[in-house]
Amino acid sequence: MKTILRVVNYVFYVMVAIVVTAALASSIANRPMVLSVTRSYSMYPTLTRGDLVLINSLRADEPIKMGDIVLFHAETGSLA
Repeated sequence: MKTILRVVNYVFYVMVAIVVTAALASSIANRPMVLSVTRSYSMYPTLTRGDLVLINSLRADEPIKMGDIVLFHAETGSLA
């Protein structure tokens, strides 16, 4: 039972550390950063299902570079 509690505590502390890191990074960069988990294998082999990803917004003057993975949210149209 003690081993299970240790594992649960460890997982809890790791999750808290991840959330705090994302919050600090958002406040330092002055732009939102979101932690998410991939839900499918659509980006395989780069990302697999269950991978933890940090979603970072770009400034209007910041270029998209070769190798960047772009995520967008369509508000209208057939992709919405």
